[in-house]
Amino acid sequence: MNDFVLDVTDPANAKLLNNSAIYLSANMHVKHKGADKTVFVVLQKVYNENNGAKWIFVGVRPNVIYPPQETVPYIIPPTNNEVNFLSLNRLMKTENSSAVWVHFPKEGGGLSELKIAWARNELEFINMDNLNYHILDFDGWIVSVREFVRENENSGWLIDQIIQADIGAKEDYKKLILNIF
Repeated sequence: MNDFVLDVTDPANAKLLNNSAIYLSANMHVKHKGADKTVFVVLQKVYNENNGAKWIFVGVRPNVIYPPQETVPYIIPPTNNEVNFLSLNRLMKTENSSAVWVHFPKEGGGLSELKIAWARNELEFINMDNLNYHILDFDGWIVSVREFVRENENSGWLIDQIIQADIGAKEDYKKLILNIF
């Protein structure tokens, strides 16, 4: 911690936040087709040329909205291209079969699930909790800030972690901790 404070406060080596690498991870509680679900999401704060800011979804843990199927009751037969994909008509009329035959890539699969459920109006937002800010803006450092609720004066938004990290370690952090690919 002392190394971090000395590094970021050194006047000869001032490190100001450029706001390009500030992330928020949280549990987003939704109703999906009447069922309560908790989806781990990551948002990034992005700025436009006029310094206007907005949060965008950049990571979602996959297989929460649409769990993986154990069996595949509906398929697009491998020879279906020979008959101009006639079976698609049957598949599209079969309720809830799209999770089986729509490909969710490993990378960003959770984002695909969220976009599809959102587009179909299948989600009802309830709330978000367990908010954790991840600041990757400092050269050589990752800082994590979260809300600590305690019954004493040492409560509120506090630094949770300070990690010394080079560019490669930051990329690994985004993949492994934030689920961003």
